[in-house]
Amino acid sequence: MTQENIASLLQDPNQIRLLQIFLIIALAWLLNRLINWLIPWLAERMAGRTRLYLLPSMPVFKLITLIIATILIIPLVIEPTLQT
Repeated sequence: MTQENIASLLQDPNQIRLLQIFLIIALAWLLNRLINWLIPWLAERMAGRTRLYLLPSMPVFKLITLIIATILIIPLVIEPTLQT
């Protein structure tokens, strides 16, 4: 790829929606905080096996949150086309 092709992928800096990016990051952070609180809270109220499956799933839920946030942010920064 040439430098012109790479530059054409990026959005014009004036068109990047910084507020939307900030809101997505803030929502992902709040969701991760909720996961940190909710899963242990639920695990305390669950019985045996369910608790053993619920607590180790915390990192998976956090990873899913981060992946979704990244997927939402990328089109706001990079202008994807069918060719790329």
